[in-house]
Amino acid sequence: SDITMTYWFRDTYPECKEEGYTDTPCFSPSFITNISVVGYICFIVGTAIYNRYFSLWSYQRIYTVTQLMVAIASFLDVILVNRWNLYLGIPDQFFVLGDEIIGTVVSRLNTMPLFVLAASICPPGIEATLFAFNMGISNFGNTLGSYMGLGLLDALGTKHPEFENLGLFVLIRTLFRFAPLLLIPILLPKGTPEEVSAEILTTNTKGDTELVSLGMNEVRVDNGSSKIQMVAS
Repeated sequence: SDITMTYWFRDTYPECKEEGYTDTPCFSPSFITNISVVGYICFIVGTAIYNRYFSLWSYQRIYTVTQLMVAIASFLDVILVNRWNLYLGIPDQFFVLGDEIIGTVVSRLNTMPLFVLAASICPPGIEATLFAFNMGISNFGNTLGSYMGLGLLDALGTKHPEFENLGLFVLIRTLFRFAPLLLIPILLPKGTPEEVSAEILTTNTKGDTELVSLGMNEVRVDNGSSKIQMVAS
């Protein structure tokens, strides 16, 4: 979907040279590159905001708020594709930069708790393995989502250069981003990152096996083999 939006952004249409043409933003390649640079800078800003404010929240509250923000940020694409920003008097360049800033910061806030939680339950000596495992799952999810997006684009007949039903596609994508909210109470611990780390440090040691309380679940950590096993509560 990001590739589709990039093609829709570009100034490759002959009509872009006509004065008064507003059907597409008609961004130059240099401007699109600058958008990416702004996005990478915002990753740092998102990390700083998480460390300053969100680290004091519970995991469930962090993911609920950030997932809602992700869905709302995605709705900005709905406004842009339907050209409603022009009716509001907001030029495309300013609107897209604002969308990139908000979306990137929210994305960082949404992913940081995963790495913090993984670091909290990771036994010594397998940090690199756990990080690679988490990144593998994340990349697999992104790839699977891309294929599903391509399937939806094909089903709606959204193709370059006409981009028919692009607005409907972006709206469906936005609605699907509310779906993870249903899984938050089931999959995430209730405590804050600091509380979860404290619970893990205060373990009930039995021989070489430690039983660690983690929200509604327990994690069995084998110190000898560095194995982690989820135990139903």
